[in-house]
Amino acid sequence: MRFNLLLRLFFFIALTGVFLGQHLVFAENVIVVVNKNVAESSLTANQVKKIILGKTKRWGNGHKIKVAVLIEGEVHKAFLKKYIKKSPPAFSRFMKKKAFSLKSIPAREFSDEKNLIKYIAKTKDSIGYVSSSAKTAKVKTVSIQ
Repeated sequence: MRFNLLLRLFFFIALTGVFLGQHLVFAENVIVVVNKNVAESSLTANQVKKIILGKTKRWGNGHKIKVAVLIEGEVHKAFLKKYIKKSPPAFSRFMKKKAFSLKSIPAREFSDEKNLIKYIAKTKDSIGYVSSSAKTAKVKTVSIQ
């Protein structure tokens, strides 16, 4: 009986570790992408946060930044955790308030990476984020320092 309980506990811990491990590895595989016309090839994590939150509105050349975000999924959660330091519900509330303030252009929202990448590829001065496994040949990956 005691052995059976220990065996169950072992499997629970093992499975939990596998799932947590996958999530942690996945969080490291989020990349920031921009339209190929964007001159910046690297940004700091703080710059990414300010851009996505609308606190930085222009690129170094003076052009207005156009932000694209995912609205759900593991990539979205991982990006928010790593760069924005907000939960998905808190980020959603922030973005809704921002949209109604009329002080800035709201971020374009996408439910999948494929359409976000299409938007970034055709929209000058745009920025977004995807998983490192996404097909990004039509956009530029920005290194994060």
